[in-house]
Amino acid sequence: TTPPLDFQAQYIVTMDQDAKTALLQKLTLTGTQNANPLLQADLASPMTVSWGDASNNVGDSTLNLAVTHLDLADWKAFLGDVAPTGIVNAKMKLLSQQAGKQLTFDLSSQIDNLTAGSGANQITQASVTLQMNGKATDLKQFGIPEYKLQIAQLNEPLGTVSGSVTYDQATQNADVTLNAQLMLARLLQALPLQGINVSSGTAELKLHVTQAGQSVNSKAQTPGATQGITGSFALADFTGKLGSNTLRSFGITADVDVAMTPQQVQIHKAAGRFTQDSAVGGAFDLSGTYDVTNKSAQLTAKLTGFNQAGLGPFLQPMLGDKKLVSVAINGNASVQYEPQAASTVKGDLQMTNLVVNDPSGQLPAKPFEARVQVDVGLNKQVATVRQFQISLTPTARATNQVQLTGEVDMSQTNAIQGSLKLEAESLDVTTYYDLFAAQKKAAASASPGSSKEPASVKLPFHNFTAEANVRKFYLHEMEITNLTATAKLDGGHVVLNPFKLALNGAPVSATVDLDLGVPGYKYDATFNAKAVPLPPLVNTFQPERKGQIGGTFTAQATVSGQGTTGASLQKTLNGQFNASSTNLNLSVANFKNLILKKLIDVVSTIPELTRNPASAITSFLPGTSGTGGLASDLTKSPVDSIIARGTMGSGRVDLEQAVVQSAAFRAEAVGTITLAAVLTNSTIQIPVSISLSRPIAEKLNLVPTNTPTNAAYAKLPNFFTERGTIGEPQADINKGALAGLVLQSMTSGVPAAGSKVSGVLQGLGGLFGGGTPSTANPPPDAATNQPASKQELIGNLLNNILKPRK
Repeated sequence: TTPPLDFQAQYIVTMDQDAKTALLQKLTLTGTQNANPLLQADLASPMTVSWGDASNNVGDSTLNLAVTHLDLADWKAFLGDVAPTGIVNAKMKLLSQQAGKQLTFDLSSQIDNLTAGSGANQITQASVTLQMNGKATDLKQFGIPEYKLQIAQLNEPLGTVSGSVTYDQATQNADVTLNAQLMLARLLQALPLQGINVSSGTAELKLHVTQAGQSVNSKAQTPGATQGITGSFALADFTGKLGSNTLRSFGITADVDVAMTPQQVQIHKAAGRFTQDSAVGGAFDLSGTYDVTNKSAQLTAKLTGFNQAGLGPFLQPMLGDKKLVSVAINGNASVQYEPQAASTVKGDLQMTNLVVNDPSGQLPAKPFEARVQVDVGLNKQVATVRQFQISLTPTARATNQVQLTGEVDMSQTNAIQGSLKLEAESLDVTTYYDLFAAQKKAAASASPGSSKEPASVKLPFHNFTAEANVRKFYLHEMEITNLTATAKLDGGHVVLNPFKLALNGAPVSATVDLDLGVPGYKYDATFNAKAVPLPPLVNTFQPERKGQIGGTFTAQATVSGQGTTGASLQKTLNGQFNASSTNLNLSVANFKNLILKKLIDVVSTIPELTRNPASAITSFLPGTSGTGGLASDLTKSPVDSIIARGTMGSGRVDLEQAVVQSAAFRAEAVGTITLAAVLTNSTIQIPVSISLSRPIAEKLNLVPTNTPTNAAYAKLPNFFTERGTIGEPQADINKGALAGLVLQSMTSGVPAAGSKVSGVLQGLGGLFGGGTPSTANPPPDAATNQPASKQELIGNLLNNILKPRK
């Protein structure tokens, strides 16, 4: 539905094909909306338009066109919600001279209160003005000596585009100029972009495009026009943030000069420089030629004097809390390309004097250096990598040079063939790891992960092999020797076999068969490690836990399946694992795993049973912390061994054996983890058998009578099962078995010889603890002089047990 619209047109046109003229005798256009004038055009006098060679002595004529108060919002009925809103006013004057052989026009238009776009990319309260004048001669030569487009918001200019245009249809000569200025801070406030916040800065672009066509009378010239493009770009006083990069008074200047013919493109100049705070931060220069006919090319590129002023804003986010002091980067590259002959690509990039201020003092004072050298031959789409060498600053442990060689056949676009081999005698990347690795990373919040599998991938490789041989590799305390790896790629199929190394002297090997061609990927992998020292790994990757973990770990695992989401693992995950660690010396206070922490909470509460059974039992109830009464013997006895063995399949993980052992206790468990679509919601059902070291068990009167005299641990009745989920494990306590544990502790405090009470306590302790009640006669009931029932004894004893003891 639109408001009432009224348009009228009256015209009279006569055409003379012989004279090749058209006579516009009358033209009247009117348009109104809600009785408001929108469009008005009047022909001041008859207008003759001539084409061909006709020449008529006709007077001049003028056409005036006016658009008044055109409301764009009223046109949404035709254009939908994408239609902008605003008020349009425009005037155009068209002058016809020499029977229409020369047409001159003058146009001015303005849109006020413009709203365009949608969502975050919407501009409001804007105004757009356009001014343009020009002429056409014989409808073959066109010229716009001046045009100007300006956009503003609340009378503040956002950007301006201006220039001129000339074109001769007969000669194909053309000349186009364009000048654009953008007020970046205002423009990005009006049209905000995510991740970009600018407080100041301007951008200016100047382009001059020329075209020289073939002369009409010349037959010797090669057909086709010659184009030339010259121009400049300037970014000045740019202050703001681009993502994680902070720029301050940053600037870029660049100049370009390119000539093009139908046969060749020649880059005479493409050069520029970076500045920050008026200091030059580096310069670049590119030149070369490209032959359109035979597709050959010759290019050279140079980087000169890139330093902290030009690179600082982009390097600083990678340095964390460290500060870039100085750096110098210089380089050059050249390309000689012949499609049907030998070609070469050479390059040399050097970084020197990289100095970083490190508050922690970990980085050495000596400046860092790095160099990349490239020499690649190319013949008929087969590349031979003669040299691809990376050289880092040598250390006392390594020469720090790595070399890549090989051959790559790119004759088939989607089936690249060949082989590459990476070799290094010794590498020590400790300094560079410390340089760019964040010292402290915020702990990532737990996330259930995506419920959607990644899409299938087909790599553009066929029968491609990649090998790596590194004799020594160092990273802080981690030392890898004799690394050998071979990967074969064929479409979406990737096979890693072998993969072998020695990790701080311990053998480690793995194989991977990965099919990327199915959603979620299909995998079959094995892993083997024997007696790998743990301190070097912990000290390298978790330095904040240095000294908390010792010993070694041994592991063997096979795993296969398709997909990584919980729903896929429920259906396809299969495998087995067997891992053990010894001499850990891990304090129970440093446990990170939620399931193990819950176990420690339960074990640490056992000594409280002998002092205050009611309070201790209450602390065992689900949902409580269970950390009361931590015995000093437990806190001083770190865990020295953890063992886990089990299988995976049918939507669950079967824990066939799990052992957590310290000098103070030993916990053994078997059970299941049933996988859920959200992995942290996977349910656990793990009964745990707890044994205390014999000295502690004797101190707490918890040594069963049938415990061998040479046993290092005394087994307690089974009272604890881990339930809940992986994300929120819960302690499920068998209170009956726990009561038996309390009775067992109390038995030693009652005279054993000839005591009926002692016999009852011992019998009930066995009953609650899962054993056989004592055969001793129970004491008689005081009222009836008859033996008390088992239920009465249990009730009376529990009432007494649950009272606090002094």
